[in-house]
Amino acid sequence: MGLLIARTPPQTLVVVPRSRMLEAAKALAECGCFHPSGEGDERLRNLARRLRGEIEVLAQRIRTLLERIGEAPPPPRTVVEVSPNIAAATSSVLVGISKFVEDIEASLAGLVEGRVGPLAAYIEVIEKYSFIDADLAALAQGKYVRALLYRVPVDKAAGFEEELQALGVYAVGFNVEEGYVTYAIVYPPEAENTLTREAAEAGAMLIMLPRVKLTKEQLREIAAKLEEALARLEALAALLRIIESAYLTRTFAIFVGYVSEDALPRLTESLNRVLGGRFTVYARPMRGRLPEELPVVYRPPKLLRPFAELLSMYGLPAPGEFIPLLLMAITFPIIFGLMFPDAGHGLVLLLFGLYLLKKSRSEGWKTIGQLLVYVSIAAIVFGILAAEFFGPVTPVAEWLDQSLWHGHPPYASPVHEIYKAQALGENVGNAVRILTFRSLFVSLALGAVLLALASWLGVWRATKERDPEHFLHTLAVALAFTGVLVIFVGSYIVAGVFDKYHARYLSLDTTLPVITAMFGGTSVKVAGVGTIPLPSSAFLYANIAKALIVLGLLLDLIAPLIYGHESMGQRLILAFVGVFDLVLVLLSNTLSFVRIMGLMLAHSGLMYGFYVIAAKAAGVTLPAQPSAVLSSPAGLIVYIIGNIFVIGFEAFIANIHTLRLHFYEMFTKFYEGRGRRYMPVKLPPNVEIRVVQRA
Repeated sequence: MGLLIARTPPQTLVVVPRSRMLEAAKALAECGCFHPSGEGDERLRNLARRLRGEIEVLAQRIRTLLERIGEAPPPPRTVVEVSPNIAAATSSVLVGISKFVEDIEASLAGLVEGRVGPLAAYIEVIEKYSFIDADLAALAQGKYVRALLYRVPVDKAAGFEEELQALGVYAVGFNVEEGYVTYAIVYPPEAENTLTREAAEAGAMLIMLPRVKLTKEQLREIAAKLEEALARLEALAALLRIIESAYLTRTFAIFVGYVSEDALPRLTESLNRVLGGRFTVYARPMRGRLPEELPVVYRPPKLLRPFAELLSMYGLPAPGEFIPLLLMAITFPIIFGLMFPDAGHGLVLLLFGLYLLKKSRSEGWKTIGQLLVYVSIAAIVFGILAAEFFGPVTPVAEWLDQSLWHGHPPYASPVHEIYKAQALGENVGNAVRILTFRSLFVSLALGAVLLALASWLGVWRATKERDPEHFLHTLAVALAFTGVLVIFVGSYIVAGVFDKYHARYLSLDTTLPVITAMFGGTSVKVAGVGTIPLPSSAFLYANIAKALIVLGLLLDLIAPLIYGHESMGQRLILAFVGVFDLVLVLLSNTLSFVRIMGLMLAHSGLMYGFYVIAAKAAGVTLPAQPSAVLSSPAGLIVYIIGNIFVIGFEAFIANIHTLRLHFYEMFTKFYEGRGRRYMPVKLPPNVEIRVVQRA
């Protein structure tokens, strides 16, 4: 159930002797499983938050210095000593670290001049120019003539020299480091702005020897000390977070927070190790609080990590809320594949995703790689069903079309028939229309299924909220969307009677058969076939759909009239506005899924368009065999460029529209995403807190 229904960990009270409060806070921090409630004794809470604010300011200064340095070894094991007077102990640590940081800031100030990139990389460059004993800063400030040193990448050195000659300045180039040419440039002050601009365009780096002489090893030592100081500050901040959730009595200290059920034994073990049994732990289910105020244990498996990241963009689930993670893991690749049906393009995305998974060091890029693997598999599957491989007109696509599907791919784009019409000189107007309406039906029918499912999930959520007006509204929405689903399911079944006319999807040309029956029609006029009478089953589905939709509209109408708290006039207005809004939602949400067909057609159309351009570049007159077009170097280059554009552009657009269908059409019906993540306090690695009795 952990992947379907969000759950909150039990509220956990830890009661210890007041004299052992600090040791208990240390044990809770070392456990790494205690999520503080932040609702402790007001005086203690205010003190802890003030000290944490001071710590964060100093920690941010250290992070800025580490970012400037650019590299640092992992911090050594360090001990933070605290005393019962936590304010004095914290202030003492802050004063010592603040003085150290000020000294480091002063030491590094002289390295800022001329620096490009991290200090570690800059010092590595500067060390190679240590043979220069001239004051470059003074030379750059001359009144009548000035001099500067620039290092320029070798591949841009020739162009830089030409610009210097055109500028009329004196320059001498020499080699100091591999891959770069260093230029000593003498110029008048009025040429400085132009020289600076030309140097920036050439990717040149200004060499200014710093006043402070530091080796790379010395800089690493400084970085290690800064990392150690930062770890000590983070350990203190963690301790204070726990302390601010404590209530004090004359004899006891009571810590209030949340601990997941699987971590309770670890909590007991940590407390027992520090306090020797002088504590009591009481865990109880939390009731009477708003769900969004409680933390949620949300640990998606690694296989679902990319979908968890996408879901977190919408929000985390609140306690008791349905988690649409598994649903999204199924529907997201399917919708993407329907929008991006190309086995060749899917193969490219698959290889790129595997590359990111294997080679990238960033967790973010690895997550993107994992998502690409999932959606690319769907693109390959639907690409095979559509007989598209780097477009609908390639030798492999033709093989899929003729050999695998015998000329009738189950998810073919209308572009296939357009190409065949051009190649064979046949009139395939009906075939194009059949494929168009089949694509439209698939898009809308899938939308009807997902919207009905999302609406009933909303009903399930509303049953727990004890708001009858909201429950009736969500039930009305679910009934109405179920009626829409019946229309599509019934129309597909009813359209089976048209198979003998080979017109199942042409029966959807002007309207769906069930919709025709709903409005009193008895037959469907099919282009090229004639008028075909509707079977009795069409009227059965029509009556079911009408009953569900009308019942939904009536429930939405009476909900504010019965349970509203406004005046009767206001209730009437709200009732009619609500019904009108429900009709708009039914239409707009369902029709929004037409974008699936639109992007599929755009993908095939773009690739066919690039094929036509490639044929022009190759000097081949269409119709012609794809091999004749792609065997020409000019045609092949044009087609490759087109594929690169379509893969990047269409994949991005398909991802955006797939996300939109989930966030706006589906999730708004059952998912709020206002939860808070269960985040227990943890000490930084290699840091030990030691409680001492001296102040």
